[in-house]
Amino acid sequence: MSGKDPYGSFHLALNASGSRGRPEGRRPPTEWLNMGYWKDTKAFPEACEGGTRTLDIGMVPKLIVCSTALALKVTQAGGCKAGGSVLDVGYGSGDSLLMQLSHPSVPRPARLTGITSLKAHYDRSLERVEDLRSQHTEVNLYHGDAIYHAPETEHPLDPASTSATFTTILALDCAYHFRTREDFLRQSYSRLASGGKIALADICFSTAHGTVVNLLIRQFGLMPSENIVTVGEYIGTMERIGYVDVKSEDISEYVFPGFRGFLAGQGVGWRIFSWMIGGLYASGARFVIVSGTKT
Repeated sequence: MSGKDPYGSFHLALNASGSRGRPEGRRPPTEWLNMGYWKDTKAFPEACEGGTRTLDIGMVPKLIVCSTALALKVTQAGGCKAGGSVLDVGYGSGDSLLMQLSHPSVPRPARLTGITSLKAHYDRSLERVEDLRSQHTEVNLYHGDAIYHAPETEHPLDPASTSATFTTILALDCAYHFRTREDFLRQSYSRLASGGKIALADICFSTAHGTVVNLLIRQFGLMPSENIVTVGEYIGTMERIGYVDVKSEDISEYVFPGFRGFLAGQGVGWRIFSWMIGGLYASGARFVIVSGTKT
């Protein structure tokens, strides 16, 4: 991703949609930037004083429920371990970082590293993470492109880096933007520890892309053309790079329709985006959880 990233602060309004009793001008309780996992969302488990309580979904904006659920699926697919070293790529405004540091279902890493491409998101994440820093987890955040480009001197995916490797690399609903995804997968492989895992929530296609897909992607700038691949091509690329035990879970029916319906209720501008999501889904777009292991 680069300075042309399709993200800014629009997500704040979406996270606030449905909030009850939030004072005007105050930021929403979360700042998620993913499409969400819209299955079984009748209740929302929230960490509370070291335990877990269940909140009726009517008390919590639905996007928060579903975005948290998708982030948890990716984290679980990544095989996060207590005391591990996690790299979170494309962490947005920091909610996925906060999940690593505080969610009761996520093992605490000894080292948490993140990189995001927008300076505003980097600054906001630094601010939010500061409140959860502890002696148990070392946190290092970077501002920059997801892909390492020489001669950058500090980047978590620098193949020549002498810093410790990662046990888990996560990319939540962002890798289809990278220029290119394959470069990211190769660099990630070089920086994974033996036995380490990568997990991505990503978009690919059921069959070779056609005219409608190309038109929508070109119009909305969703992804570089190199990233328009089928599920089989995606898996094949990972296996050629060296990943083993490559798995792909198609969760399209629990992502696109729910997110599209949510956007359709947010106003005229969002209805246009909702139409684009529906068009992609109808044309063969697939939302998948992909994971692989380094031998």
